[in-house]
Amino acid sequence: MAKDELVFKRVEKKYVLNKKQLEKFLLEISSYIKKDNHDEYTIKNIYYDTDNYQLIRNSIDKPLYKEKLRIRCYDCFNNSENVYVEIKKKFNKTVIKRRVNLNYQEAISYLNKKIKPNNNSQILNEIDYFINFYELKPKIYLAYERIAFCGKDNPSLRITIDKNIRYRLNNYNINYDNDCDFLLDYNQYLIEIKTCTNFPLWLVKALNENELFPQSFSKYGNSYKQILKKGVAKPCS
Repeated sequence: MAKDELVFKRVEKKYVLNKKQLEKFLLEISSYIKKDNHDEYTIKNIYYDTDNYQLIRNSIDKPLYKEKLRIRCYDCFNNSENVYVEIKKKFNKTVIKRRVNLNYQEAISYLNKKIKPNNNSQILNEIDYFINFYELKPKIYLAYERIAFCGKDNPSLRITIDKNIRYRLNNYNINYDNDCDFLLDYNQYLIEIKTCTNFPLWLVKALNENELFPQSFSKYGNSYKQILKKGVAKPCS
């Protein structure tokens, strides 16, 4: 089992663009950015929630503080690879991620069967409390393809482009990627800009000139809204 722990704290802003808008925006900022070390990959997630989707319902209400838990992997292709078990928290527009790296089967045994790994780390103890307090279960599989850039002069600035955002409500095997529904049209992309500091002036200028404004877009939240419309999940009274 890999034992590395990771903590991220940053501001994230999201934008939904069509293909023409995306190409124009990337062209204008091309001299300031470069492909990330791992520039193109597939992200797969399993989101955990209560039976009545308490965590995502609370998130949709836009409180000052919200949290969620997921298994996440990058370009996983078999059940022996490592994944992240991650708590994602948001407080007053600042995103904090706390996660541990586990073998996939180990992570599934832990979250689904409560077989705790032999790891007494602080982050794992926080995750353990979280899943037991809420009695969490796997609720949604969610995946997408991502292209990632970072700033040439500021590697902590990241711009990611997600496409083919898709979800599934059954068969929570993270390596099965069929039978999914899609969140956006085929020519739409979700852009996320992530930074620990203020946006540089060149980025602010490009966003303003292209009339691109941040919007609230939760992949899990929008998946939940779609299944509400389909009558698969029922809102609480």
